Parts: sequence; structure tokens; C-alpha cells
Amino acid sequence: MLKRAENFHEVLKKINAEWGQVESKLGGLYIKLFVKDELEHRKLTKYLKMSDLEYFTMTPRSERPIKVVIRGISPETPADYVKKSLIEEYKFEIEKVAQLTKFKTKRPLPIYQITLKNNEANKGIWNSNTLMLVKVTVCKFERKSGTIQCFNCNQWHHSAAGCGYKPRCIKCGGPHAKDQCTEQPKDVPICINCKKEGHVASYKGCEMYPKPKDRRTRFPNPRKLDPAISYADMANKRINQTKPTEIQETNAPKINQSLKFMISSLFCKNLKDCLKIQILPSRLTL
Repeated sequence: MLKRAENFHEVLKKINAEWGQVESKLGGLYIKLFVKDELEHRKLTKYLKMSDLEYFTMTPRSERPIKVVIRGISPETPADYVKKSLIEEYKFEIEKVAQLTKFKTKRPLPIYQITLKNNEANKGIWNSNTLMLVKVTVCKFERKSGTIQCFNCNQWHHSAAGCGYKPRCIKCGGPHAKDQCTEQPKDVPICINCKKEGHVASYKGCEMYPKPKDRRTRFPNPRKLDPAISYADMANKRINQTKPTEIQETNAPKINQSLKFMISSLFCKNLKDCLKIQILPSRLTL
């Protein structure tokens, strides 16, 4: 993802001329760059970094670390001791071990997040069921739902591991990381994204914070029921085969039925009158 500058057309020409042919597509504030394989992905990333262009990358699946959660370890066990035990017992290449805590009380939980290098040997952690002579459960690490925010530039949709943007301090907005900031925290913080007071860039109520997309399935409005169409016709999908002229006729005032009723009433009235007439026997004349 390349940052979309005002002269991005010239930047794309430069990339295609100096690095090679690359497919690009506009995506909001960014330009999506597509390459053929992971080797070209690494080469293009190196070129963007050397050219001092701001970007961020999506880590290829084959290079993403293995992240698991181990349950069943005593919460009093230090994270460093858990890491040491995994290395000694299983010879895993551990990058990081972190103990999870309760969100509100910060109470340590018997749950440890393990980050390993992505290789065949480390994939054996899925088959591990004991650690430090205690039975444990290995589960997949589920990331919290919501938008990812980078700790380097404090923008969204990527992590610091693949960030090629210049760093921005969340406290003062300077071109350095947060842990390198020498200024004291302000009583009234200023957001470095929306430039308003009262919150920092990680505040979810910020007007610049990406809003979740509405992924609910929208169904079309149901068709209004027509009293002239029976349920059997609807069930057999015969309504689609009905001619438009027939539908218009059924929706029109039922003149034919009214006329039929008037004629039948008149017929019955005349019949009653006829029954009142006395039929005299005829006389034969010789």
C-alpha cells in the first residue's frame, strides 16, 4: 500500500521505470501495488524503502509468525520461565511469550500467548499437551475484532511490523517513536489525527477512527400481496408466467361480476312473475 501523494502519477511512472512493471489500483488514500510472487514482494518493499517512499505492506502468509495461546499454566509462573521451558522441552524457536491479564482489574490469567517463527519444527506446538509436567491446552490465538492501528505511525489498517511510514509520536506528534519522547504527558491531550483536544489517536470515539462496515444482509422489500393471486399460484411460481394484461384486468374493478349479479337478479324476478300466471286448460273444439 503506497501513500497517495499529489503527484502519485509521477511516482508510479518512476516505480515502473526504475524497478519494473507493477500493477496498481487506487484504494482511498492509498495505492495498491500488486506483484507476481513473494520474491518480487520483498524486492519491491526494499525498493520503496530505499526510495524514501511512505508505504505499508501486508505480510505474506508464509512469513507470518505462528501465534498460539496455552491454557492451564499456573498464573504465578513468569513469562520468561514459560519461554525457557518451551525451548528446553520442545526445542521451539520462541520469539515472544506474554501473559494475558483481566481487562479491568489487570489480574494475571492462566493464559499465555506464544509467538513463534513460522517453520515446520515450530508447527509441532499444536501437538503439545504437556508443559512443565502439567497438562495444558494449545489453542489458536484469536485477534480482537476491530481496526488494527499501527504503533509506529498511529494510522490504521496495518501493524508496525510492515509499516514504512515515518514515525509519529502519539503524545506530541513529533517524528519519533513514543518511547523516545522526552516531553511530559499533557493534561489535555491532542489527537495527532484529527488535531482536536481531549483524546489521543487511539481513542475509538475519534472522528477519524475507521467506522465498522455494516455487513448485514439487506433483503429487498417484500412484494405487496395481490388479492387476485392465490397462494397456490405464488407457491407454484405461476405469477411470473401471468401476462401483464391479465394482471391489469384482475386489478381493475370487477365489472363482469357486477353485470352477472344484476342479470341473475333480474332473471329471478321475471321467473317469479311467470310462476304467478295461471295456466288455463285449453278447450278442444269439435
